[in-house]
Amino acid sequence: MMPLMGPVILSGFLTGLVSTFLLKPLVSFAWRRRKYMADAAAVRLTRDPDTLAQALRKIIVQGWTQLNAWTVHMAIAQSGPLGAGGLLGGSIVSIFPSTVRRYQALGRLGATLLPITEKRPWLPLPAAVLVGVLGTIAGGLMVVAVGLLMYLSAAISMLFTVPPLALVHLLLRWIGH
Repeated sequence: MMPLMGPVILSGFLTGLVSTFLLKPLVSFAWRRRKYMADAAAVRLTRDPDTLAQALRKIIVQGWTQLNAWTVHMAIAQSGPLGAGGLLGGSIVSIFPSTVRRYQALGRLGATLLPITEKRPWLPLPAAVLVGVLGTIAGGLMVVAVGLLMYLSAAISMLFTVPPLALVHLLLRWIGH
């Protein structure tokens, strides 16, 4: 059973990594695109871009909407400053485009835009640099750990596969003579 456990566990780990760092961001980008398309469809159906622009402006000025996690993917804007994504959450990319960018896109669709003062929860520059450096270090360590885990899995699989196969090979050669 040991030759099967290592590769199965390792493939599950690697599948989780691919899902987290490749598939979830791709789905998030698709959902971002859908938010822009929904805004354009609303403007086309109602022929009133100003109403949606006023709603987005109100969300920008007043802050974040407070929604349950399971309803966030249906919302007009993100549910908190860190952008918990609900059912589609957990991605390194938010499913929501910037509300300010959506507001500006409505301006290109004909909405009358009023100036806004956005409350941004940005990190100060030194903290952002520190987060970037720590993220890079963590990513490098992850690459090294994955490589070592692959090597270890292959070694364990060979340890429990090659000796029995060699024994069967010797037994078959002895019977054949």
